Amino acid sequence: TDEEFSQMMKMTIGMIVNTAGVVQFIYARPEEWYISDGLVTSIFTILLATELISPCIAWLDLGYKFRCLKRRKLTDEKLASLNEVLARGPNVKDPQQIQELKEAKRDVEAFKQAFAPSRMNCTRRYANAMKTFFCCLFFMPLMPMLALVGLIGICWQYWVDKYLLLRWHQRPIRPVSADMANLSLRFIKYTTPCTLAFMSWIYLSPSAEDKSVILSNFLMSLLIGGLFSFACPLSLWMRLWLSMPCNRTITTAEHEEDYYHAQHMWSKEMKYHKDQFIYKNLPEAKNPEMLSPGVTSAAKAEDMKESYGVSAAKMADDATAGTADAIRMKGGRMFAGDADAGSAFTTASTAAAMPAPATIGATGGDDAATTGEDPERPLIASAPLPGSPDPGTALPPARTTWEFEVSHGYSAFHTDCQAYIEEKYQAYKASGGR
Repeated sequence: TDEEFSQMMKMTIGMIVNTAGVVQFIYARPEEWYISDGLVTSIFTILLATELISPCIAWLDLGYKFRCLKRRKLTDEKLASLNEVLARGPNVKDPQQIQELKEAKRDVEAFKQAFAPSRMNCTRRYANAMKTFFCCLFFMPLMPMLALVGLIGICWQYWVDKYLLLRWHQRPIRPVSADMANLSLRFIKYTTPCTLAFMSWIYLSPSAEDKSVILSNFLMSLLIGGLFSFACPLSLWMRLWLSMPCNRTITTAEHEEDYYHAQHMWSKEMKYHKDQFIYKNLPEAKNPEMLSPGVTSAAKAEDMKESYGVSAAKMADDATAGTADAIRMKGGRMFAGDADAGSAFTTASTAAAMPAPATIGATGGDDAATTGEDPERPLIASAPLPGSPDPGTALPPARTTWEFEVSHGYSAFHTDCQAYIEEKYQAYKASGGR
């Protein structure tokens, strides 16, 4: 977090210099501040444009759009070729087959990245918000209306970032904590009062007839700002704010730091007992993903010894053949990997014969592509390997998938939440709907 905060501050300083520093250097003389096309007009136009356009650029996700060239290469012929290589499996006696398998694995990862939206760059988003705040703060003595411009810009960025984070961007590899927000808030607390006093003295002195009045007001403001910044802790202001009548309903959630509640926000790969190469091969009954208070889930030494051979063999297989987790790509294509059966591809016509999972809620939009109705949108799934069960044999019942409503239809909850929601639903049914 300290490294990310350091990067954010460097980006903030660079943005402030490029936005406010250049304009201030061009119109350095006081007689150029209030003229037509002077400092006031230029800084207002620049800040208004950058604060409205910058979030729109993030909303476009240009990186994902540029990757359309890679997505177009995923044709039925390419799927059939990758399916053949992956279904064949590794042959340690044939170096050519091993090389072809490695190239197929690289292609799979490349297509997964091409179909996935970009990740949110939190460091840059924080830097952009800090740039907006300080640029408006610097020039508020010249143009007080910049306070309103800054408020609109930060609210606009908040709305766009929230939409992208919840509806578009990839799930982060690791959750972003509140440390960067707290560090940014403390930095603002320590610098804002004195900075505003100093900029008021700089910009108001040339226009004042009696400069001694401006100087005395500056010294008084500097003293008060220094007391606020360094003598009053932030926790004091938080207590005063929460004690107001309009905020008495705000309470701190008791489970904010509780692991048993926080675990539902983490994917399986982020939990050590489900990602470590020995633990993750234990059955769910002996190594449950979701832990419960008061229930011991510690693995026994006997269970560890029994799975050690399987874990070592699977690691060796992964090193040669590779595995991939089930993933749904943007545009309807899907990739499903299995560590035991190997990873393979299939076209939409093959996937159409596979049973569709049961779904809670209506399905529409891109979900229709998973049924194989559109031949131009092939699916990626696991193909049968030699020795696998006959496709005509009965398959196990379909797994229930819980979804929530979005603007364009329905979207599935993340896989690490499905079991928890189903458990709560079954408990709700068992209680008679109470």
